[in-house]
Amino acid sequence: MRVLSWAVLALSSAVLACGGSTSPEDAFPLRLSVAGPSRVLIGDSAVMVISLRNESAAEFPAVYPGSGGTPHGRLVVLRQSGDTVWWHAGSVTLPMSSNFFSPNGSVHQTLVWPLQDRAGAAVVSGPYRLYAELDLFEAHRERTLRSAEITVVVADR
Repeated sequence: MRVLSWAVLALSSAVLACGGSTSPEDAFPLRLSVAGPSRVLIGDSAVMVISLRNESAAEFPAVYPGSGGTPHGRLVVLRQSGDTVWWHAGSVTLPMSSNFFSPNGSVHQTLVWPLQDRAGAAVVSGPYRLYAELDLFEAHRERTLRSAEITVVVADR
């Protein structure tokens, strides 16, 4: 199976799982996004990039559960109906040089969805929704960041 090469699409605006425009949650400076191809052919793979960015002009401390403080998350693939088709086996590990995000700094991780379901069978053609989630522990509370969803169309030709 060959990996489809692609031009990076504009990164999706990230959203917090809780949402809302006036809550204190909106002041949280870290934003999660996922980007990838809008269309892939059956037999190829979809290369996805998960990004975590500090949108603040100040350094931001963050501590993450597990594995020495390294951020862990998931890439999730859904059918249009909302049924989960696939998620990245294990957790997504974002590479960080410290437990601090520099002002306007970001980290990225590339993952491949092999166009299979959880049982390893090839998916059928059609649209699929993808998003990323990241669990972190900040100021003595756990928080989950979730990216905006993107759509990837799996096509026969």
